[in-house]
Amino acid sequence: MKALGAWLLSAALIFGGSLPAAHAGATKVIVLNVTKGGLVTSDISISKNKQIRLAKGTHVKLIFKFADKTHGATHQFMLSSQGTEKMTSLLNADAKEELIEFTVGSKNEPFYRLSCLVPCQAMANLVDYVILVDAPKET
Repeated sequence: MKALGAWLLSAALIFGGSLPAAHAGATKVIVLNVTKGGLVTSDISISKNKQIRLAKGTHVKLIFKFADKTHGATHQFMLSSQGTEKMTSLLNADAKEELIEFTVGSKNEPFYRLSCLVPCQAMANLVDYVILVDAPKET
């Protein structure tokens, strides 16, 4: 029976590419719905002053999803710090999902700034997010 379980796991890895995120443990996936009112997610807490706290050493995949049907604006997000600058491609009604992947504090950054670069009517709600680097979590 153990051999069958091992075979099924091997087949899942070969054909599925990897274990589900719940078992992977190495990457924290954060889905950010881009709306006219700002970035909305149930994956993490975003404070009223647009602060997000993540533990140093956490590998993060930020997935930006075009979620606002009230206007057809285009967005492009940049994550920047003293040692990091990453940018999405354009996000709009045709290109509904973009991502940024990084490891929190990998270059000893104390924080990151996350903002949309494309002016639109929602701009004030999509700029000046701050990702604060917390101490690493103990395992």
